Amino acid sequence: MVAAGIYAFVPPFVPVLASLGPDIPASGRILVAGYPFAFVLPLATAAAGSLLGAAGSRWQRLLVPLTYVIALALVCIVAMVLYVAVYELS
Repeated sequence: MVAAGIYAFVPPFVPVLASLGPDIPASGRILVAGYPFAFVLPLATAAAGSLLGAAGSRWQRLLVPLTYVIALALVCIVAMVLYVAVYELS
């Protein structure tokens, strides 16, 4: 869901971020450069699930909460970066 949200919400803001020119914050440059690679997020989650979720792993209990925490952090970071860009324009 996070990757789908990134693909849905970031592309409309790319022209807005580009209009800032050289004054674009570093976080905005990173988001614009990195959003095409959001497809890696579900793949990384599946890989972590297969490695950490193995039977007998002591990390097995932390897998789902850790996935939710990372997803929430990514959503907050993307929202903050897009908000900063719009704030800079005003």
